[in-house]
Amino acid sequence: MVCQADLRTPNDWTNKLHGGRIYRRERSKWVKLLKNVQFLWGKQSRNVTRRLTVIRKVPNRRYLIKDLDNRVAALKPLLDALTIVGVIIDDAETFLESLPPVQLICPDLKAPVVEVLLEDI
Repeated sequence: MVCQADLRTPNDWTNKLHGGRIYRRERSKWVKLLKNVQFLWGKQSRNVTRRLTVIRKVPNRRYLIKDLDNRVAALKPLLDALTIVGVIIDDAETFLESLPPVQLICPDLKAPVVEVLLEDI
């Protein structure tokens, strides 16, 4: 599934005054985008592990998230949204194998785009 959205790093939502609010806004954005995808991926059964692959396409190098820790942490609102809409049971390692987001530079884009791939393994 391709989303016209971007991943925001924890540096964006760790503001002392508004950090929690920014994180909740990011999570609700993903919930709105993913609310109708349960028919694509279905509910996860307890004995199946799913693999989440996120591909982030950006227009130029300026948009890259350079730190691997920030790329992994930027997935947290997306993982929570997948749990809220019922596509995954929990974001624990027993139910979900999550790979760090892959970033590609696509000069024909005007804004970052995120592809979310979820498969049973």
